[in-house]
Amino acid sequence: MSESFKVNSILGSYEINFVKHNHQRELLNGEEVFIIIDEKVFDLYPFFKNSKIIKVPALESSKTLFFAESVVKSLRDFGANRNSQIVAIGGGIIQDIATFVASIYMRGIPWEY
Repeated sequence: MSESFKVNSILGSYEINFVKHNHQRELLNGEEVFIIIDEKVFDLYPFFKNSKIIKVPALESSKTLFFAESVVKSLRDFGANRNSQIVAIGGGIIQDIATFVASIYMRGIPWEY
């Protein structure tokens, strides 16, 4: 079951859909999945403790090239490659960081939120 609502903005209207999907099994079994997560949200998901996690402070000040470099280094240290995937868990700041890093790491790898 999913829920949705419509947003009207000065740029136009669009639909927001919430779909219940359990990534837990996929994330725990996927060796090539790397999670970029809001450090405050991390404690809410105990099943991620053994996953390849990059905790990020959800602050505007984290949205810098210097910080993105640290995330890229973490991906490299974890062994991420062209077949890897990033999963972003958190709000807009986390998604901004994950999207940017995914676009530049090895000329682009897939990401999901």
